Amino acid sequence: LRSVSVEMRDNTIFWQCIFDKDATEGDLEFMSEASSEVIADFKTNKINENIQIIPFPENTRHLKNLIYLRNE
Repeated sequence: LRSVSVEMRDNTIFWQCIFDKDATEGDLEFMSEASSEVIADFKTNKINENIQIIPFPENTRHLKNLIYLRNE
């Protein structure tokens, strides 16, 4: 996992996870489950999940609120 970021726009939560090239199906499923936990804390049920594979050292772009950033 390289990064996790989130942003709220127009009553929709945007959830973005960026993985390195060695992400497993389990890793991807875990991040989808984590987004469900996040949305449970808000009054909206709209979420836009964006899970990307971007190998290091390619640059990444994040949403407004950065939750996790791997030390690279």
